[in-house]
Amino acid sequence: MSSLIESTQSTVDSWLTAICAWTQDVVGSEWSLYNGVWPTSYIKPAIMWRVTGMDVRVLGLSSYEIEKRLTATVLADDPTDQNAVILQLIEELGAAVKIPLHAAERRFLSISEPKGNLNANVNTTGTAEAQITVTCTQRTGRRPVKEISLMQSVNYKSNMR
Repeated sequence: MSSLIESTQSTVDSWLTAICAWTQDVVGSEWSLYNGVWPTSYIKPAIMWRVTGMDVRVLGLSSYEIEKRLTATVLADDPTDQNAVILQLIEELGAAVKIPLHAAERRFLSISEPKGNLNANVNTTGTAEAQITVTCTQRTGRRPVKEISLMQSVNYKSNMR
């Protein structure tokens, strides 16, 4: 079966695209990956990543940090396979320091706080309870601001004779 990564939300988030591609490398092409929401005709075994929170912190005059909480729901016909993939992804997320966002531009997402919940029953709770949660951060420079003069005028009086 070929790999499938499908975006089913109105705005594609590059972070979701990056973590879906990374996840596909970890779990293999037999798993279908979705980002945003479950499509009406998803194919099992499947993993769906979505953004569940976002914070922006100013670090200084020229930089800030974006933090997003990403959650994944894993569905498989066999509960043993499902739990094995959840554990595998949590381990791999814990070992990963960074995930490529735009490798050619040398932009990466820093990974922290991977958590798993094997007791989340997606069949009875829908996707309200995530089985995997991870925090991703990226530091970014601000756009240059229009240059303005810092002094309006300079007064100078010479003491030379």
